[in-house]
Amino acid sequence: MRAEGNSSKIGLSRMYIRINNNRGDVVRRNSSHSFTVKALPEKGILTLAYKDVTLLECRPRLGYKGKFVEPPELRITEVTREGNIWRVELELEGKKLYLILEEVLDDALYIRLTQVPPGDEKHENIGILAMKIFEMSKALVVHLGRGVPFYAAAFGYHTEKAAGRKPYSSPPPEAPAYPVEKPEHMAHADELGQDPFSFPVVVKDLTAFRHHVPIIFMALKVKDLVVLLMPYSDQGYKSFIRIEQEEWPIRFWSRNFVPGVYEKTIPLGLVVIDRDPYGAVEKLGTSLKLVSGGIIRLREDKKFPEVFSYLGWCSWNAFLHDIDHKKIVDMVRKLIDKGAPIRFVIIDDGWHTLKDKEKVVFARRLASFLPDASKFPGGFRALVEELHKLGIRWVGVWHTLQGYWGGVDPEAFKEYEGCLIKGQDGRYMPSPIELKGFKFYHDWYVKLTSEGISFLKVDNQNDQPRFYAGQIPAMEGARNIHYCLQGAAYGTGLEILNCMCMTPENFFNWIVSNVSRASVDYIPKWKAGAKLHLMFCVYNSLWYSLFTWPDFDMFMSYDPYAWPHAIFRAISGGPVYITDGPLGEPNIELISKLALSDGKLPRPDTPAMPSRDIIFEDVYNDAIPLKAWSKAIIEGFGEVGIIALVNVNKDGVVERFNVKPSDVFSEDTEYLVYDWRDGSFRILKLNESIDGELKELDWKLFIVSPIKAGIGVVGLTKVFISPKGISRMRILDNGVILYLEDQGLFKLYIGDREVTVRSESGAYEVDERLSRPGTYYLKDGMLSILSKEGDKVVIIEFKR
Repeated sequence: MRAEGNSSKIGLSRMYIRINNNRGDVVRRNSSHSFTVKALPEKGILTLAYKDVTLLECRPRLGYKGKFVEPPELRITEVTREGNIWRVELELEGKKLYLILEEVLDDALYIRLTQVPPGDEKHENIGILAMKIFEMSKALVVHLGRGVPFYAAAFGYHTEKAAGRKPYSSPPPEAPAYPVEKPEHMAHADELGQDPFSFPVVVKDLTAFRHHVPIIFMALKVKDLVVLLMPYSDQGYKSFIRIEQEEWPIRFWSRNFVPGVYEKTIPLGLVVIDRDPYGAVEKLGTSLKLVSGGIIRLREDKKFPEVFSYLGWCSWNAFLHDIDHKKIVDMVRKLIDKGAPIRFVIIDDGWHTLKDKEKVVFARRLASFLPDASKFPGGFRALVEELHKLGIRWVGVWHTLQGYWGGVDPEAFKEYEGCLIKGQDGRYMPSPIELKGFKFYHDWYVKLTSEGISFLKVDNQNDQPRFYAGQIPAMEGARNIHYCLQGAAYGTGLEILNCMCMTPENFFNWIVSNVSRASVDYIPKWKAGAKLHLMFCVYNSLWYSLFTWPDFDMFMSYDPYAWPHAIFRAISGGPVYITDGPLGEPNIELISKLALSDGKLPRPDTPAMPSRDIIFEDVYNDAIPLKAWSKAIIEGFGEVGIIALVNVNKDGVVERFNVKPSDVFSEDTEYLVYDWRDGSFRILKLNESIDGELKELDWKLFIVSPIKAGIGVVGLTKVFISPKGISRMRILDNGVILYLEDQGLFKLYIGDREVTVRSESGAYEVDERLSRPGTYYLKDGMLSILSKEGDKVVIIEFKR
């Protein structure tokens, strides 16, 4: 609840009151305790130990009445433990407040300030916990600073050139420094500053970071432990980790950006510990659900949109803003005629009816719910009907959270005056206050659905604080605008693809939406961009996939680096869509490996994760390949692993790689490890490896299957995610029944057995060359079957 202060300035939405009232301590799932808190009151220091390891020292601080107070002015008077809660009593101006460290799980702490006294009308309360970590050897730091300032040149050169336009920038560097060499180049101008996409950096110390580089996730290597730090935003407060070059450099830093409005509780963050990085991330997700009272909905709690289970196409890199009805139809027809089984289309930026079109794009404002009639004379309805005739099932449109880059033109939407909010810079957007913006989104989406639109790509979500800062607490505004957006979209049957969205305002509030961009934009035909893009996507997925299915973005199939782009999108578990334009020839050989014949993706069942052995390694600057894995589940068999590798070294040096079953699995058994690229395979124990070399941006793809009842699965080899070519298996005493998703070459390891193969259409013949459908061949224990067109079930019978 809101504490005393100028609470009349801002009205809480009914939804916000309902979900935040009476938020109390978390109910633990068990009763053992792993943490110990001790105080040195005379020094104003607390120590936190995990079991027998002293992890960190910390000092509570508070932004209060326009100044920062800390011990001894903010005095530590007592430390007590009540069940699962460590309660640190603090005193300020004769008033008591508390730093709470609550064990929400055996290995997870939720840290917050409570009973915080209100300040004055001119300032905010800012909650701070300054920390010093002991014996940290490495850190994976994920930040929203200016991570890639050289990308501006890449957009102006490669993106423009790929669309057939004259570049307005010089070429970007081909081996740019990352992280940037000067820390100040990474910093924003103020605390509202945040990049729309997060940047992962592996470091040995924290000297590269400054206060205005907001951090959203840290994984620290401390002895044999993995320690996760994640700032937690709630109760109107937005939290980051900020780094100062002082004795206690790591700060949980939480504020609401509205002077004179206070809450008694200020959330700070979570500390989660495990010896395994994936176990730590799983505990972090569980902890977030517990501390939020179920308000945060994780990826696993939400459905995956059907539209993104199919291959798609987006207009952006093909045409940039220069789109119209004819160009879209002609390009889609070309792709389908060439054999690309695309089933959804995204109409990206360039379709809107705008005010101030003569100004720079970021100053233009939305002036109508309907598309620009000069580009789409029949509206979207005519375009959608023509695309449906070509075989497209879903058509989506792009817009920003604010309507357009410059927001909404209030003159064009006078009837929605009460639904809009005016930002500090004069721009308007749908209002989060009391959910007033819901009507604007709802009426817009009713109009779009009546035109045949079936999903949305909602961009520029990071920029929302600058529209409502100072008028509504940061996370109250964020939660409300997402309830408006998602309520309107899903209430009218529209799915959402989130973009420019990797900030806490967004990922903490996706209560229904479940697919979101995982990296800064794809840049066509830029070698350094391919390396960085793939690295960003994989490392971000470690934490980001808690909240959403990561979207690795569109790509061009004729890009010189299209193969590694395609491989990593295939294993991502998220959507896969191309952005081929009229200036290139679609690479159908590559495209056909992304989807089944009907356009359905052979999609893994888990998001791609960075492998355990690279999480604390710098794969861009050191000679270590980028390695990621995911899993496909086959009913009746279980999990099959997929491992992808690529050399993303900045200087292009040749790298050694190794692949082990333990990259994916933990069970001590035998595994089939199949090299998708050359068709070779080996049977390995858990920690045995296949080794090799990779040249610059060279790649490898492996299928890793446990051997069960003497059987290992490869699957349909014409697609990257081969195991998903089989929907179901039945393993019998005398054979195996395969239920097929498509026609093609299937591989199954069966060991030293003689077999016959048949389907409902008749017996298959032995043919070493597999020269026609309906043949099979067994060599070195690997059974290869070329299925017949229309066969959905293949029966393998063992002779002995």
